[in-house]
Amino acid sequence: HEAAERNLYPDAMDMLERVKEQHPEAVVAAVTNGRGDPLDMRETLRPYFSFTISGEDDGVFPHRKPHPGIFEATLDKYQRMVGHDLRQDDNKCWIHVGDDLANDVGASAACGAKAVWYKMVEDEEEDG
Repeated sequence: HEAAERNLYPDAMDMLERVKEQHPEAVVAAVTNGRGDPLDMRETLRPYFSFTISGEDDGVFPHRKPHPGIFEATLDKYQRMVGHDLRQDDNKCWIHVGDDLANDVGASAACGAKAVWYKMVEDEEEDG
């Protein structure tokens, strides 16, 4: 996790700090197909995240992104933590920010998320 901590997206820490300052009630979670866990990144991400769901977790595997099962597992864990179901609450929403158009944006939106595609400028330059 030390390498991951050194290679965070630019401005990631500032963005997370602003989210926590402006929305202290927000629950921030990571949904990943891999084994990376921000809760293990003590020097950077840990203070900002409440939980992680991985496609490798028992009860989730083999339902990795873009399968709806990983997003359902995330919503279920949120419900157990907070005590209400976002799927039944019109006054709150869940937002999924991701860097993959199909696995993050399309898949989470199909499960009811407000999806945000994070595409770095450098990615656009590489795409030509």
